Amino acid sequence: MKDSVLRKIAKYLIYFSFLTPLLVLPSLFIFPYVVPKVIFFRSAILLASGVTLVLYLYSLKSKKDSKNKLFTPISVSLALFLLSLIVSTFLSFDWYRSLWDTQERMLGLSTLVFYFVFFFVIKYIFNSWKEWRDAFITFGGVGVLVSLIGIIQKISPNFLYNRGSDRVLSTLGNPIYLGGFGLFLLFAGLLFFFKEKGWVKWYSATVSLFGFASIITSGTRGSLLGMFTGFIFIAVLYIILKQGRQKTRNIILGILILGSVIGIGLFTFKDTSFVKSVSTLNRIAHISPFEGTAKTRLMAWDVAVEGWKEKPIIGWGPNNYYYAFNKHYNPEFLTFGFQETWFDNAHSVLFNTLATQGAFGLFSYLLIFVASGFCLWKVYKRNEEEEVFIFLFGSGFLIAHFVHNLFVFENITSYIYFFFFLGFLDFLFTNNKKEEYRHNVSKLAIIPSLLLALTGILFLNVNVAGANITELEVRKLMTSGDNEESLKKYEETFKWKSPYQYDISWDFSTDVLYVIPNIYSYNQEIARNFFDVAVSGIESVMVQYPNDVRAVLAYMDLMRSGGIVLFEIPGAQEDVLEKLKLAEELSPRRQQIEYAKITFLAGTGEVDEAIKMAQETLSRNENIAEAYYQLARIYEFNKQHKEILPVLDAAIKRGLVFTDPVHQIFVAESYEFEGRFEDALYWYNMAYTSTGNDRIKFKRDELSKMTQKPVPQSLEEFFNFNK
Repeated sequence: MKDSVLRKIAKYLIYFSFLTPLLVLPSLFIFPYVVPKVIFFRSAILLASGVTLVLYLYSLKSKKDSKNKLFTPISVSLALFLLSLIVSTFLSFDWYRSLWDTQERMLGLSTLVFYFVFFFVIKYIFNSWKEWRDAFITFGGVGVLVSLIGIIQKISPNFLYNRGSDRVLSTLGNPIYLGGFGLFLLFAGLLFFFKEKGWVKWYSATVSLFGFASIITSGTRGSLLGMFTGFIFIAVLYIILKQGRQKTRNIILGILILGSVIGIGLFTFKDTSFVKSVSTLNRIAHISPFEGTAKTRLMAWDVAVEGWKEKPIIGWGPNNYYYAFNKHYNPEFLTFGFQETWFDNAHSVLFNTLATQGAFGLFSYLLIFVASGFCLWKVYKRNEEEEVFIFLFGSGFLIAHFVHNLFVFENITSYIYFFFFLGFLDFLFTNNKKEEYRHNVSKLAIIPSLLLALTGILFLNVNVAGANITELEVRKLMTSGDNEESLKKYEETFKWKSPYQYDISWDFSTDVLYVIPNIYSYNQEIARNFFDVAVSGIESVMVQYPNDVRAVLAYMDLMRSGGIVLFEIPGAQEDVLEKLKLAEELSPRRQQIEYAKITFLAGTGEVDEAIKMAQETLSRNENIAEAYYQLARIYEFNKQHKEILPVLDAAIKRGLVFTDPVHQIFVAESYEFEGRFEDALYWYNMAYTSTGNDRIKFKRDELSKMTQKPVPQSLEEFFNFNK
């Protein structure tokens, strides 16, 4: 077989991997935005690397790889970063989590290593401008489709599982991922626009335009800030390098000054009706380090620094920020909602890397940008007139991506486009020339490499996919009420030997917590069987992750609900008390542990003590919605219904919002019980918006029809904040 044929196969496999951002399969997978993408990408790269390895070994034999330099500033910086990942993984606080991560992210070392392989594969396979241009055309086309889906979701918010949100997910699962991808498309598109001619030039302009659209539709302030910073950097570089005519430079300088004036004006008049009416302008104008998620990010960064102080050289280990966060938990996080109290990432690549890989990891990460900037400068100095736009827009993207990453963590797609860009810069730096490959490759030489790749796919991907698909079937059966069959299906997940079996056991155990009271009502024997299996599952999680406070809390919830209330298991109360002490050691100052204790006291008959503790917890911080919910819930448990609404009203008057769907439904039912139907309709609508659950929608619409009241869209429509 001719090696040119093998190169073509490798090239198409790389193109195949570019389809990764488009994959979202909610009908097949739990975490449909993550699992299929990772499985697909790893499989494509395993096959591509198998073919590339054969080509490389033959090129060594024939000495035809001289032009493809292995050691370059970028490749060395990446190798150092990979070394940091490996060392930090195997010396980490929890090496298993570092190696595999969770099923929700799947960005452990077992996946990250494939991005480094991806870099070296594309570095070796694409060795001419035409090949890199064609690769951009393919990847850019994928980006256009991702952007187009985001635009459709902006127009039709329920399209493709967006569930009516004004922030679009496209196929990536998070608006900020879309904004980051948009940055790459914008700057890479402009680079090729200025370098190419004919239809490719205008195709590149289209890609760039869709990239800009992705940034805008995502509504992500980090991406917008990255874009503005990137363009400002380009403009300043253009003036400094004295490119173009003096008139052009003066125009650019004028635009910079005008942009500064507009920016100042935007922040000055941020509360005007015009700014508020334009969502993108409103989000930019209200960037503040002391409000909303920006405040929680600052707090998360502070936790990262505290964690780094404990392990300054190699950090806690990749994906172990979660443990540092729990240990240094700040109770103020709950002020911003229950969802802001569990951080598995510092929401900043820099701070997260500092905490998880230490000083060595952060140094190696920053070195990647330094090496890339150095390579761009060398390319520019080689031919200033020809390569100026590569230098400008390449630098612009690096700055934009760096700024964007100050407010977000890397994801499956961002690693692809970033490593693609690094491979492209590496090609430009080495100045490779197209070589002719005419020698034959023995078919027998391909077989070992192919078998190795297929073995990797079997043990890294097929088992993960099979277990994940089976887990979704378990959840569907449980939801439909076919409990006995769901239990049998759950047992099947173990047959796949997935490294994420602990995650699956976690999900099953927490799902059982919600369905077991209903099962108990009609068949106590089946309920007990479910309980025993769920407890066994969560115990396996605690054995594997002994420092995971959430696993301890989940175990306590199961024992309270099943062990104490339903089945009255001897020693269950003592077991829960013991786990409460353990939870307090793992995450001091965490309110969820206090709430767990309140629930435990109420469940064991000490209701007055539970109410007293709930009131004390609320009095310590009256700006936490969860504290009001806990007190109201205890009143409801004790059938003190008249005490519930004053508590809920007090929370709402303070401007607090219940964001957890379970809490929203409780609030809605409480208002409905007392005949305050407008309040009930509002919170049922909030619960439907949060979950997309058709049953909640039906309840909302039925209540609206029965009371002949419209569904309020805001509390201001009916709630008297002065009463």
